[in-house]
Amino acid sequence: MTASHETRLNSLEAELGEGRKVIAFPRSLKPALITPKELEALKTIEDELEDTFLLVYEPDMSLELSRKVDDDARTFNILTPEEERIIVHKGTEPPGTGKYNKFFREGIYRCKRCNTPLFKSDTKFDSGCGWPSFDDAIPGAVKEIPDPDGRRMEIVCAACGGHLGHVFRGEHKTPKDTRMCVNSLSIDFNPEKEPKK
Repeated sequence: MTASHETRLNSLEAELGEGRKVIAFPRSLKPALITPKELEALKTIEDELEDTFLLVYEPDMSLELSRKVDDDARTFNILTPEEERIIVHKGTEPPGTGKYNKFFREGIYRCKRCNTPLFKSDTKFDSGCGWPSFDDAIPGAVKEIPDPDGRRMEIVCAACGGHLGHVFRGEHKTPKDTRMCVNSLSIDFNPEKEPKK
């Protein structure tokens, strides 16, 4: 970081008031790209600093201030008990029951918990598995983590960590050879355009 950016950090801390800190943090380091070790280090820093502000910057070093928001239910959409069972507690809806399983309209699928755009409709396909299937996600929106069962890869919203489902490869169902198997209750559909009258 250059001396001018150090000065900017100091002035931002002064603007925020006594007891508040500013942390320099590359925006390119998205949650999906942070290693478990880095996540633990970041969590430790955040635990030590109350009312923290994160300063993120682009590779061109332009600055943007983002307020740290506590990761609790007040910052997310209110979920039904069944949505919470799936999204927070990593459950699964019965196959063939989800409203988006056989649903094909043009638009964007967002995270039910935090509204982050996850999938475009042109990546959705009928896999016959009983759950909505996508062969790609919006870049940086979905994170893959090893499932506790040791056999599968879980997919979660990179922004809030909400459980989406699992990803499978090697089935040759699409040219991308990927099936992101998603619970309907983990997502919300938003049409890109208003319906024609």
